[in-house]
Amino acid sequence: MAAGTGGPWTTRPIFITACWFLVITLTLTGLILGRDFLIPLAVALIVWYLINALARGVKRLGVGRITLPYPLCLAISALAIIGFFLIIGNTVSSNIIAVADSAPTYERNLQQLITHTAEWLGMAEAPTVTSLIRSINLAEVVPRIASSISGFLADAGLVLAYILFLLFEQSVFDRKLKRFIHNPDREEQVRTVLARISKEIETYIWIKTVTSAMTAVISYAVLIMVGVDFAAFWGLVIFLLAYIPTIGSLLGILFPALLTLLQFGELEPFLLVAVPLAVAQIIIGNVVEPRMMGRSLNLSPLVVMVSLVLWSVIWGVPGAFLCVPITVIFMIVCTYVPSMRGVAVLLSNDGSLETVERPAGAAARGAARPGTGPLTRPPAADGTPTEGA
Repeated sequence: MAAGTGGPWTTRPIFITACWFLVITLTLTGLILGRDFLIPLAVALIVWYLINALARGVKRLGVGRITLPYPLCLAISALAIIGFFLIIGNTVSSNIIAVADSAPTYERNLQQLITHTAEWLGMAEAPTVTSLIRSINLAEVVPRIASSISGFLADAGLVLAYILFLLFEQSVFDRKLKRFIHNPDREEQVRTVLARISKEIETYIWIKTVTSAMTAVISYAVLIMVGVDFAAFWGLVIFLLAYIPTIGSLLGILFPALLTLLQFGELEPFLLVAVPLAVAQIIIGNVVEPRMMGRSLNLSPLVVMVSLVLWSVIWGVPGAFLCVPITVIFMIVCTYVPSMRGVAVLLSNDGSLETVERPAGAAARGAARPGTGPLTRPPAADGTPTEGA
């Protein structure tokens, strides 16, 4: 009898573990197999959110009681973000041409570095740059590069289409949410979660943008003073790489420093670039940014690093940029799901979870809805997401 009564209690944990293992396996498989569909959609959602966040900022810039209509703010924001991406594309394309013109100088300096290194290692004969280039199988490399470029252009067009449809349909999202969730209390809970997600992601993006701009400006000044080629291009690259946790900062030091070594062929300019850039990255990344962030994200640094590796493996470079927002969203959802709060505790930095408790029936009584995201409040007659009363 004891064995019979204890059977269900001993098999239940095994069953639950097996179910979780199956869910995780299916989720990872879906993320990997569906990456061609999911990556453009995820990027479009982030850009769409940025457009709305910037539009709300533009609307708040009104003089006195005069404010711009929200659709006009959306148009201004969309044009500003599109213009930023066009600047990136133009900067990259122009610098590729300039790099091609400077290639002979870089090749000579690289050959000198290889020769000196070979002598230092005691090698009888130093390899030449030409032999290294010939060892590369161009029959495999060129098609891969062409495929990557064509895939990027196709994804860019798909992202733009997603963004346009999201902008056109966002005015009815609130109505759909209300009709989809018939329970007022449940609707208010969903809005609370969406508001929290909106607040955390907006805080992360804006602070990361400010600190990335600070790093880029300092790096640009250092590169200009040393006389490194393409300083503006590297400043832009450093700005973008700063959005990738940890690894982005290292690459933001390594890439410009290596170019300096190729350009001058000497160790002194290399150190004059590498050391100030490393100091700037350390101070901004470990002092300025944590002070600005405060307790807003409350993500464990280990979790951030693991999520960076995980999403980079699953989605490549886009996953590296999106790993923090995705992890923040997942932790917030787990916070408001009782059975998943333990997961949220493990993901947090100090084990404390911030939740917003809503009184029962608050939605039915017409209480103010929190949040700043496009899905957290009903739009006004001009399409503006209205503030809570």
